Amino acid sequence: MAEMIARDNQVLDVVRGLVTQKVFEEIEAELNNSGAVYNFKIVDKAHGAPEDFGFSLGDIFVEQSTGPCGDDHSGSICFPLPDGRFMQCEFDC
Repeated sequence: MAEMIARDNQVLDVVRGLVTQKVFEEIEAELNNSGAVYNFKIVDKAHGAPEDFGFSLGDIFVEQSTGPCGDDHSGSICFPLPDGRFMQCEFDC
């Protein structure tokens, strides 16, 4: 668990260096609203459907599935980055 948190923090540090403070705060706000987020990475291609959340760098891509009870969700979120790549993470809520 500690290793995963350290890797996630390294990815967030890279992202922090690629975007403005305002954009990083938007990413943090969206992550805080997404339940448990983990497995951060930088990817070349987004997964999921584009969603317009008013994010400064464009649509956020969300791939989501619903659990058997219908009240739990999991999937991935991809945030566009200024260099054409995406920051991807997984979520459970």
